[in-house]
Amino acid sequence: MCTVTFIPQAGGFILTSNRDEDPNREMALPPELYDTDGGKLIFPKDPRGGGSWICTSSSFTLCLLNGADRFHEKRGPYRHSRGLVVLNFYEYDGVEDFNNRYDLTDVEPFTLVVVDHQQSVLHQLRWNGTSRELRRLNWNQAHIWSSFTLYPEKIIEQREQWFDDFLAKHSQGQEDVLNFHRFGGTGDIQHDLVMSRHGRVMTISITQITYGSTHHIRYYDLRKDSMSDQVLNEVWQ
Repeated sequence: MCTVTFIPQAGGFILTSNRDEDPNREMALPPELYDTDGGKLIFPKDPRGGGSWICTSSSFTLCLLNGADRFHEKRGPYRHSRGLVVLNFYEYDGVEDFNNRYDLTDVEPFTLVVVDHQQSVLHQLRWNGTSRELRRLNWNQAHIWSSFTLYPEKIIEQREQWFDDFLAKHSQGQEDVLNFHRFGGTGDIQHDLVMSRHGRVMTISITQITYGSTHHIRYYDLRKDSMSDQVLNEVWQ
């Protein structure tokens, strides 16, 4: 939800997300298969809002970060959870249709990363509360996002440098990327990739979706120190 990386692979990609959240919030349900109006989807579910920050199907993988391109003050009550935006996406005919028709009135600002598996296309949709911006990004380039609601621009730039250093020194396989999301940083617990700020907000899980010869979703619950790994190829058949 608050730190996301996309790394292209031969015939696919690895997308990994660190969720930074209030540790007193209800624990998310681990990834499961849900039969929804948008088809068969696999995602960890937030029991409070009923949505998710990350989701995958046979055609698309989505990940949502809080905030757009600048810090914003909450001005709720909002119409519904941003986590429902992720699930609602799958009811539309792709990213252009969703961008043109989905009503974002009274939805809190967000950044949505949209990975189109079938077309090998990567998009970023940002909603700042009044306007939206859809950009097509370079599929063949690695990307990192950090939430503007938690990290000032200087720290975001520092994290981009950590990511560049990681890409230059490692093989960029599943384990290497997961380790970057677990241990990346300089020892500053407030700004490292696994972060904690006085018990008010902390990294509570890491979700990794890998697509290629196999389609995986891995979910690492940091509070339980437990990992689940599901192979999804047969789910879509």
